[in-house]
Amino acid sequence: MAHAVLQLPYVDYVELVLNFVCPFVNMYFIFLLRRPYFHLNLRILLVNLSLAFVILTTSKIVGSINIKYQFLPYDGGSYTAYIHNACLFFVLDVSVVLSGERIVATWLTDKYEMCRNWCPVFALCLVMWAANGYFSCFSTALLQKDDLAQYYHSVLVVLVLIMMLNFTGFLAFIAIGRYNQRQWSTQLEQRLTHRYQISENIRTSRLLMKTLLIIICLSDAKLLATVKRHFRIKSKDKIIPVHGARPKSCTAKVQEEANVYFSQLQNSWS
Repeated sequence: MAHAVLQLPYVDYVELVLNFVCPFVNMYFIFLLRRPYFHLNLRILLVNLSLAFVILTTSKIVGSINIKYQFLPYDGGSYTAYIHNACLFFVLDVSVVLSGERIVATWLTDKYEMCRNWCPVFALCLVMWAANGYFSCFSTALLQKDDLAQYYHSVLVVLVLIMMLNFTGFLAFIAIGRYNQRQWSTQLEQRLTHRYQISENIRTSRLLMKTLLIIICLSDAKLLATVKRHFRIKSKDKIIPVHGARPKSCTAKVQEEANVYFSQLQNSWS
């Protein structure tokens, strides 16, 4: 069923239209993040997530057009694939950083609202981009090779680890939301900044939990399909033998020609 849907002609056009719309929506979201509606560190992480979506869809547009018209040089398509996969991996594992930031905000409720030191979060984003870029180059280069059997287990372990971390971040947001709701109901007599930080933790845990649920349902399923398509199917094709029709031997061919000759000779006698 999924293979039949992928073969429909209009699916590619719908995806292309959504890819064109996505950068404008995310840029507008980045513009809205200029307002201090969330904490500064959380806004930095959300800006990086939005930029990842912008670059992801833009590279997808360039790659789709290049497949049809071949306007990029030979190495241009590979670089586009590297950038696309790096952004995809960033979207997959950003949930761990978001949940970690919210755990710190919950732990330091009294002091976190006054904290404006953004350097550790910015450095963490740079480390994530570097790590995801390295893994993107590594995995994309492997997928372009013919022999994938020796790299199958190592790449699969890393991909499964990313999905497990993504799901762990989702569970962490559920725990953060429940804990802060309990704190809100039991500490109503605390000072205003304390209550404001608790309310922000509740609000962000609800919003980001829905976002991560969508990422888990869509990207992780697509990632599993990619693993099966690039690794398992190719390995099965190499293992399963192809049973074709056996070529006829020279003796059988000579026998057929002799039978044709004698049948024609018999017809001439009659």
